[in-house]
Amino acid sequence: MGGSGPTVSPLPPTGSGSEPTPPTGSGSETGSGSGSGAPTTTTSGPTIPNPGSAAAELTLNIEQTWSQEPSGYTRTAKVTVPATTAGQKVPVVFHLHGNGGQGNTRPVGGWLGDDCIIVAPDGYERSWNVYTEASKADDVSFIIDLIAKIGAEIPAADMNNVNIIGTSNGAALTYRLLIETGADRPFRRAFPMVSSLISPQYNNDQFWK
Repeated sequence: MGGSGPTVSPLPPTGSGSEPTPPTGSGSETGSGSGSGAPTTTTSGPTIPNPGSAAAELTLNIEQTWSQEPSGYTRTAKVTVPATTAGQKVPVVFHLHGNGGQGNTRPVGGWLGDDCIIVAPDGYERSWNVYTEASKADDVSFIIDLIAKIGAEIPAADMNNVNIIGTSNGAALTYRLLIETGADRPFRRAFPMVSSLISPQYNNDQFWK
């Protein structure tokens, strides 16, 4: 396991502990900044019994329709699941790539090893819809639907320990997820890296459109 990054551990008692800080770096998006783990209030996620299984790599699909794809489009996410024993649950970690990138489970897997389910969604046109990106898709719904699909289809997933790491344009989507979901959001921690919200992205209590 190489590099360093956020440590995703079992949930701390409510109101105690501090969240890890991911590494910072440079990116192509407007704005800069370091990410810090932002704990969120969540409701208990759905769960299914885990009989135990070998490690696996899979692709999850979500169907969406929007102005750029009026006939429908299959959104995809790459997923790696570690080997688990019967009854074992492991954290779920999303990694949202930067503008021009694609979903890749390896960078976060390199930080966290085999102790988590890694989810790497693909942005439409290699981007996430926040400001002037090529994508105009409903990416907030895409991520929320992916979380629900993982809870329904991956028995090893600890749905009370879902975390989102976003880099650059992916960090901007992470901010959008935090703002557009309520106290019952289905993820616990958010780590925006290499991006800060700027006034054209969010002002007067709404995103730029």
